[in-house]
Parts: sequence; C-alpha cells; structure tokens
Amino acid sequence: MARYQKAPAKAFAKIHAALMEHAYKFGPDELALLDMFGEILADMSPEDFTDAPLTGQYLHAYYTQNNLLDNVLSAEEAAERWGLSPGYIKNLCARGKVKAKKLGKTWAIDGTQPNPRTSGDEQMDGTDNA
Repeated sequence: MARYQKAPAKAFAKIHAALMEHAYKFGPDELALLDMFGEILADMSPEDFTDAPLTGQYLHAYYTQNNLLDNVLSAEEAAERWGLSPGYIKNLCARGKVKAKKLGKTWAIDGTQPNPRTSGDEQMDGTDNA
C-alpha cells in the first residue's frame, strides 16, 4: 500500500500489467472483476490520476476496511466460540439462521453476530439434530 500511496499511477500500471499477464487463465468470476476494474478506470479522469502522493481522503476506504476479514470464522471456529458443535453450526448456516456464505464446501461465517444459542429465535441445544 505504501508504494501505491506514494506513486499511484506507477503502482496501478504495474498491477494492471501483472493482471493482464495472467488474464488468459481467468474464469468467469475473475473476468467479472476485471470488467469492474475497467468500469472504475473508465470513470477516472487521466488528469486526476498522477503520481502525486495520495492524501488521507483517498486512503480512508482502504484503512476502514483493512481488517474486514478478521471477523470471518469457519464453522469450527464459530462452534468453539459459541459452544456448539460444528455440524450444528453448518445446519444453522444452511437454514439461514446464521449470517454466512458458502464458499465451495466451506462456510464463511460473520463472527460479529451474536451467539445463535442466545439470540432467541428458537431453542437451540447445540446438537446435530437440527
């Protein structure tokens, strides 16, 4: 981030070149991100995008989201934190009782939410018989 802050145009050009070097390997998800990247670029004015160092105004979003993934838990981590079994946590995720997203075979669980045992939605005993 420090390089980007000091010389954004140069760092951006380097990132773009590295991405394009591997673009032939991209699947649909990566291509969608590349399209978003292109849309962002299209909205930028070349006169505004120089190697002048960035100020806090431009870096605020980066720093506010810097630790965004620190609160993502696996089912096993959530089970340990909440005192429930991993299988039961996965069942709660599948039923939409816990804020989570399934990535492949793994549940990514929002660790900032309250313990589902104490949330009051339903009686939970922590067993796998959900």
